[in-house]
Amino acid sequence: MRVAMVLGRSTGGIGVHVRDLVAELTALGDEVIVLTDDLTQERFRYPAGRTGWPDRRRPLRALTQARSWRSTLRAADIVHAHGFQAGIVAATLLAGRRRPPLVVSLHNQIPTHGQLARVGHRAAQWLASRTALMTGASSDLVDLATTLGARATALAPVPSPRVAGLLALDREPWRAQHRADLLISTGLDPDLPLVVSICRIAPQKRLPDLLTATAHGPAKAQWVVIGDGDHGLRNELQARIDDEQLPVSLLGAVDDPTAWLLAADVFVLTSTWEARALVIQEAMAAGTAVVATRTGGLPDLLDGVGALVPVGEPARFGRAAADSLNNSQAVALAERARARAARWATPRETAEAWQRWYADLA
Repeated sequence: MRVAMVLGRSTGGIGVHVRDLVAELTALGDEVIVLTDDLTQERFRYPAGRTGWPDRRRPLRALTQARSWRSTLRAADIVHAHGFQAGIVAATLLAGRRRPPLVVSLHNQIPTHGQLARVGHRAAQWLASRTALMTGASSDLVDLATTLGARATALAPVPSPRVAGLLALDREPWRAQHRADLLISTGLDPDLPLVVSICRIAPQKRLPDLLTATAHGPAKAQWVVIGDGDHGLRNELQARIDDEQLPVSLLGAVDDPTAWLLAADVFVLTSTWEARALVIQEAMAAGTAVVATRTGGLPDLLDGVGALVPVGEPARFGRAAADSLNNSQAVALAERARARAARWATPRETAEAWQRWYADLA
């Protein structure tokens, strides 16, 4: 089957998901072309990636690219767009009486306040009316697709490709051999508790809440944030860390977070909203106790096996982190979380599910 994937600018989880889905579908015999943004293609290097995302600043070039993309999309058996913006682009280029079925996967919310929200909601309804299937990466996004009027909706969980490798590791022997060296190499104390967050430095992650939570968290704990992003926000966070002498280290990005997931005594995520956060999946597979905000798709992952705290309550969040470190039940919860992770679909099984959907639609 010929599948055309459409994806806008991505530097994180959505781009990773598309990369893995393309690889698995190709291995299963499908022909997959990815139409995307220059930066996204540079980062993920899709084997059959074509760039040329619409650019209003260069209308003539955009028109030429649109004609090329339209031909590619109409030649496909299925068009699969990831996100609202990609869906709007694909649906616009496919306008006409004859077109392949359009599938749109929702990975993020639409704006909920102001003029942008009103325009965005109307555009999302228009898009939903033109999809053969609209999926959500979390149950709240499936509800959104239904509310928008999509003819068919489904939950389409996005798996982390690191889960299988983490499940194969033996956590406690690894910690006994490697944890101290990892912490010493970054100037941390191996004898103190370690609280880790892995995320982009962006407003959505509510990292000021994490800084506030430290005052209510585990005694003498070290908090580490791994990830890059908004340099201005990072500078603000670092200034506050210095001024208030907070026990937080901003370590920047790492290529592979496995060691930090295993070294952590507690993993935390203070986001305003997440779908099915890859890093939460990975922390669960690593057997690490998790504290996160009760938002988006995080309850889908963590209900019954982790601590969930309302968004915007950093004091309560800090206390939950302390409880997860000091409460013997937290170990049992982490073990149950790991067992739950072992039952999730693998990237190959996810691609096989998509193949079945594509076949039904085509």
